[in-house]
Amino acid sequence: MTAPRFFTDENMEVAVAVGAAKRGLTTHSARDLQRLGLSDEDHVAFCLERGFILVTHDLGIRRRHWAGEHHAGILFVPRYTPIGAVIEWLELVAAVYTAEEMIDRLESVP
Repeated sequence: MTAPRFFTDENMEVAVAVGAAKRGLTTHSARDLQRLGLSDEDHVAFCLERGFILVTHDLGIRRRHWAGEHHAGILFVPRYTPIGAVIEWLELVAAVYTAEEMIDRLESVP
């Protein structure tokens, strides 16, 4: 069983990836991996290929899940959710799910 690894797309605040990494979670941002300006399709494919759970505010990516597109896991965060709350939520997801359990799963911040 593999621990979840996270990728925050360019719609997420970079501070989420930085703060989560400081708490010991493997987290990368689109900026850190030089993936700015790419399409939702590119981000979903990149994450699936590398086993990253995609963390986003983007409703279009959430719709991809509902359309049945295969993915490594999507965590949808409503806009204006405090950064600290998002980081705590990533910690909870990492404590509850394995990377394998997140495949094709969509979770939303409560």
